[in-house]
Order: sequence, then structure tokens, then C-alpha cells
Amino acid sequence: MSSDSLSSYVGGLVGINNHTVATSYATGSVSGGSYVGGLVGKNSGQYFASSISDSYATGSVNGVSNVGGLVGYNFGGSYLPTITNSFSTGVVTGTSSVGGLVGNNTGTVSGSYWDTITSGSLPLALAVAP
Repeated sequence: MSSDSLSSYVGGLVGINNHTVATSYATGSVSGGSYVGGLVGKNSGQYFASSISDSYATGSVNGVSNVGGLVGYNFGGSYLPTITNSFSTGVVTGTSSVGGLVGNNTGTVSGSYWDTITSGSLPLALAVAP
């Protein structure tokens, strides 16, 4: 199946977050094309300073690009999106920009972690947060 025939902006809870996700979780498996996350497909800082906090995802995540155990793409646009005190534990598979917690990160991540055993020791994304 080509990536063109797969859905984009897919998350276990929400496809695109433009505001706030707090004390939330998703446990089911998620699959799609681009921007695929166990909890949120894309945490967008394009129009607002979106945030994810005190949340988690435990299901497996499978996609093509921008694929993460918690968030597919933590996108810093006009505003800086944040992920704090959150985690993921599911198996994560994809082709490009794949991370155990976040597939692609241009925002801020702090106090968050992922299971390196189940995710296949994938990195956070492009940056590791303290």
C-alpha cells in the first residue's frame, strides 16, 4: 500500500492538537501514513502554543513518516508547542522520522520518556530532552 492511500494526521486520541491535551491517554494500536502518533498525530504550534502534559500512550504505532510513540510531529511554527511529563510504551515502526516518543521534534519536550525496549531503542527524535 502506498503512503498516498494511508490517512495522515492520525493519533490514538486526536489527529491534530492546536490547544491543550492534559491528563489523557490512549491504549489502542494506531496506523497511518504521515504524522502518526500513539496519542497525537501532530502537536502544532502554528496558530497557538499547543501543549501535551501528564499523558501517555501504550499501543503500537505504525506509519510511513513522522511516526512517534506519543506524538508523530511536535511542530514549532509561530508558537512553540510543548510536551511535558508524558510517556509512551508501545512498539513504533515507520520509514522516516521515527522516534520512540516523538517522530519529529521542532518544539520543546521535558520530563518525558519512552520504553526503549518495546520501541526498539528508537531515539526521542531530533533532540533529547532532560
